[in-house]
Amino acid sequence: MFSNSKDPNIKVEELKCFISILIVSGYNSLPGKLYYWEDRKDMKNEMVSNAMRRDRFLQISSFQPYQYLSYDESMIKYYGRHGFKQLLRGKPIRFGYKAWCLTRDFGYLLNFDIYQGKSPNLNTAYEDEYGKAATPLMIMLDDLPEEKKLSYSIYFDNLFIGFNLLVDLRERGYGGTGTIRYNSIPKSCPIIVSMSPNIHGTEPVSTVRRFSQHQKKFIQVPRPAIIANYNKHMGGVDRMDEDIARYRVGIRGKNGGGLFLLGSWTWQ
Repeated sequence: MFSNSKDPNIKVEELKCFISILIVSGYNSLPGKLYYWEDRKDMKNEMVSNAMRRDRFLQISSFQPYQYLSYDESMIKYYGRHGFKQLLRGKPIRFGYKAWCLTRDFGYLLNFDIYQGKSPNLNTAYEDEYGKAATPLMIMLDDLPEEKKLSYSIYFDNLFIGFNLLVDLRERGYGGTGTIRYNSIPKSCPIIVSMSPNIHGTEPVSTVRRFSQHQKKFIQVPRPAIIANYNKHMGGVDRMDEDIARYRVGIRGKNGGGLFLLGSWTWQ
């Protein structure tokens, strides 16, 4: 879950020490952060240098946790014969292996589950509660170590979303936002909506430039915050698909070269 870097495995005590060093730097000001470990007497801070090694401090200071995740299905091109091969009409890649993918909003793959019919990670309770498409997401979240469970905001489309999913994500401390099918909205709901979040609302309302067929010109139209955030963070899996297509593995094998590329990325 740390893009392009090794998991720093920061312990709670280390984080407390790191924050303490930041506090010390507020009243013991030096020209730069590396000077706290200098050998010169007019620079070195014995308390700081004895509390944490310089390289470890730099590693922790470069750590940037992220919040926005995208969950969607992805197709891995494969035209050979295999029992797991799928056909998805309307997709850029129609034939191949289907994978449930969890990515960052700019396309970095974090975790995935190849569709195998009856999954070895079968969880019937989750399937009954959230449906087969959303179950892999909940299993991926379960696999996170306790110390790495941050307040993620997860974006998905109407294939996965349901009110049970949104409620349970909220109880776990996660945000969830996605489009929703009209037949999934309770009949008692007096307002017809096409999106359902557990984190975003309509405010703040921004404006976007759109072409009006009626007025034959570009006009400014209001855009609720939920729409703006969904458009910004949802396309992670599509971005990943574009990157894979651009740099697809050229060596072919019976199990599909795309699997080698996809399989090299997992939670770190």
